[in-house]
Amino acid sequence: MGAEKIGDLRTLNYKVNNIATDNDSTTIARIRPIHGDMNKVSDKNHPKKTVINAMIELSKNRRELKNNKTVNYIVRMIMCSILQNQMDVTGIRKSLDEIVPHI
Repeated sequence: MGAEKIGDLRTLNYKVNNIATDNDSTTIARIRPIHGDMNKVSDKNHPKKTVINAMIELSKNRRELKNNKTVNYIVRMIMCSILQNQMDVTGIRKSLDEIVPHI
């Protein structure tokens, strides 16, 4: 379906270089053979859900993470790091390292 939609857009002379998907690689794997190399950008909901689930799992053993305000603050800081540095792994890593002293 994704490959068909991109084909429709290109037929209308739209240039498509990036596609926003979840973290599943099936869609991009089907698109690349037909439409060539494209950039895959994750939508912000999937990484956020992954971070929240990790925080919930950590809260089982960490008393400090039982407070929802604390968890929300940490999730917001992590998501800001990811969103401000999309497509830049080094930037994300640096930004996440800067969060640690504030927690």
